[in-house]
Amino acid sequence: QDSLLVIDAAAATDGDNTLNVFSLEPFEYLGSFLKIGRGPGEFISPHLSHSADIDGLLCLNDNQLGKSYRIDVRRSVENGSPCIVQQFSLPSTIVDWAPIDGDSQLAMNLKGRELAFEIFNGKGEIVKSFYPYSGIDCYTNIFHMSSFVASEPSGRIGVFMIDTPQYFILNTNDGDIILKASDKTARTWKRTIQASAGPTGKTYYYSGTSTQEYLFVTYLGIDNMNVQAVGGGASVHVVNWSGDLLYEIKVKENIGSVAYDRQRKHLYALDRIDDRIFRYDLSELGI
Repeated sequence: QDSLLVIDAAAATDGDNTLNVFSLEPFEYLGSFLKIGRGPGEFISPHLSHSADIDGLLCLNDNQLGKSYRIDVRRSVENGSPCIVQQFSLPSTIVDWAPIDGDSQLAMNLKGRELAFEIFNGKGEIVKSFYPYSGIDCYTNIFHMSSFVASEPSGRIGVFMIDTPQYFILNTNDGDIILKASDKTARTWKRTIQASAGPTGKTYYYSGTSTQEYLFVTYLGIDNMNVQAVGGGASVHVVNWSGDLLYEIKVKENIGSVAYDRQRKHLYALDRIDDRIFRYDLSELGI
């Protein structure tokens, strides 16, 4: 089957479908589904996963509903409403979330002054807990620690920081953590995060996506006031699951959210200012 591109219409209001679906070859609009609202079958604040799809299913969560879902996109487009294949409960204290293979999922929860990375099974039971920020006052620094999470089915998690040029890979199978800094000035992790001056006033990692082999992450490194300014440009960091930065691809376009077509090795990116989609051919990279 051909790949599908799903785009979240962030400006959708009550009664509107928020997920728009496109085929890639040819690039055509196929339809939309998933209404915003508080009625039966509607979603309040849906959030698409940054992670690789699982068994061809779209993964998303709605923190206000306390649920995460795996959805059959093709059937959803045909029906005009979400075809939910699996549904899971999320804790009320969730900060972020990522799907893992089988019935497992990861939830980031603020517990006291620590940020816990917890693995839940299909019954909603915590089976593992990790504290990668041990020694950092996460309660005080929670806004400075803003990040987004991407995962791959076997249980590896990539966490990319927004306010600092840092990321880490967490292997939820053995608890191994690989810490990385994309800027040498941020290599002292705890000191950087707990800097008394607070956030840097810059946006570093903006968005990303993952496959079972790689992470594709939008990197800006620009002042917050220029994130929505024309001409800011961006880079795409290609990282493997060992945490190695393999490629830094600089583009002049103002890209934000990205998705990767594994079949054709094409990267799709949304313009973070205008309603445009860019496609980049990455086949020459040999990944």
